[in-house]
Amino acid sequence: MYLGMTDSKRIDVQAGYEKGINMFIAASLGVNNISAGGMMGCEGCQSMEMLVLDNEAFGGIKYYLEGIKPRQTDTIKNIRDMAEMNMSPDTAAFLRDGEFYFPTLANRSDVSAWEKEPNCMLRNAIAKTDQILREHNPQQLDSYMCGQIGRLLESRVTD
Repeated sequence: MYLGMTDSKRIDVQAGYEKGINMFIAASLGVNNISAGGMMGCEGCQSMEMLVLDNEAFGGIKYYLEGIKPRQTDTIKNIRDMAEMNMSPDTAAFLRDGEFYFPTLANRSDVSAWEKEPNCMLRNAIAKTDQILREHNPQQLDSYMCGQIGRLLESRVTD
């Protein structure tokens, strides 16, 4: 479905609220392809930073929808990790092979740490977007795929 948009013209509380609600409801109803990540101003523009924030939200929604599935405690490979997390074996039985979803953009520090270095999700999303743009090296399509796309486009023109 084409949703996950907001009427907001900027990355703000309204954008987060509108996008979060409609993405979560759609995913809860079984929609498994949401294709308007990053869209703002009700399709007036797309923001790379909002796309990074939406990706974080999609990750949390996906993790939630996978649900809690009991597993054998012997699937936990490293008991020391379990102890470091102060987790009981009964709790560990519900882990998905030790997998967790940890959002990376939200500020999870306590107030005293935040006062020393205040940050917010938007600032973190801007930094993450800059990092992606700086470091990403997209792979070029090989000549076979370029030829296939060209033939497909040519066939559409002549039909």
